[in-house]
Amino acid sequence: KGDAFLEELLSSNRPVVIPDARVDPRTNKEIVEKLQNRTLINIPLCLFDKPFGVFGIGTFGDEGCRAPSPAELGYLVGMANQIAVAASRIRFTEGRVQAEQERAELERRLAQAQKLESLGMLAGGVAHDFNNLLTVIIASASLARKQTTDSGVLSEMQSVLGAATRASELTRQLLAMSRSQEPDLKGLDMNHQLEQLLQHARRILPENIAIDLIEGRGLPLIEGDASQMDQVFLNLL
Repeated sequence: KGDAFLEELLSSNRPVVIPDARVDPRTNKEIVEKLQNRTLINIPLCLFDKPFGVFGIGTFGDEGCRAPSPAELGYLVGMANQIAVAASRIRFTEGRVQAEQERAELERRLAQAQKLESLGMLAGGVAHDFNNLLTVIIASASLARKQTTDSGVLSEMQSVLGAATRASELTRQLLAMSRSQEPDLKGLDMNHQLEQLLQHARRILPENIAIDLIEGRGLPLIEGDASQMDQVFLNLL
């Protein structure tokens, strides 16, 4: 862009002949001097009447300037037409190969998506059954905690309840991801929510990654599903 000669070549659908490149105002004199150009003959290669390239020939140095006669220019135009046909076939072949590659890639992505959907359904089924087992564990541990006054037993029961509750949260995430469970919308304090999430995230992220939580002051509660919010931020992490 900005080179008058090249702009004319790429916008024209007719041959551009420059008898002497050394004196023509359209040519880049630095390039002409370096290449020792003399006569320049450039014929656009067209596809559906639109130029997509140029067939360029000419004379150099001691060959001197030699503008083509009408018959010679007609012969060169015929050569350019043959080149354009060949190039069009190459482009068509390349386009077909590219289309086949894109189709294969789309089929691979579709197969991967179907596989992930199947895994999601499987995970949802497993999570549903596991959640039922956790419900029994939580209910039994809660009942056992109420029936004892032994501080040691109470501490152990509290540990069981804490672990089972966290496991239940994880199964709810799986159920939410597999869309086997409706969102449980409630008021969430995002500072507290993220603080709990980062305790888990710091254990699963590489040790060379540090996480800082800058809590917001006076944030209002938001309505959302705790497990889905955790999933959103885990995806971001």
